[in-house]
Amino acid sequence: MQATWLVNADAETRDAARAHMDRQSDRHPALAAHGPLTATDGWDESFERGLNWLLDGIEATAAAG
Repeated sequence: MQATWLVNADAETRDAARAHMDRQSDRHPALAAHGPLTATDGWDESFERGLNWLLDGIEATAAAG
């Protein structure tokens, strides 16, 4: 996921990361639903967004038992 966010990553790297996530969407549905993205904001904003997604996943898993 992070490789798809990097603005300074080359297009080939971002495309490969997107293709990988597409192939893994059944194993990682939350990541597939939230990405891939290309971050145009700073590191702090990207980190906060990713952390929120991670915490949302933990909360959903805990609620499901």
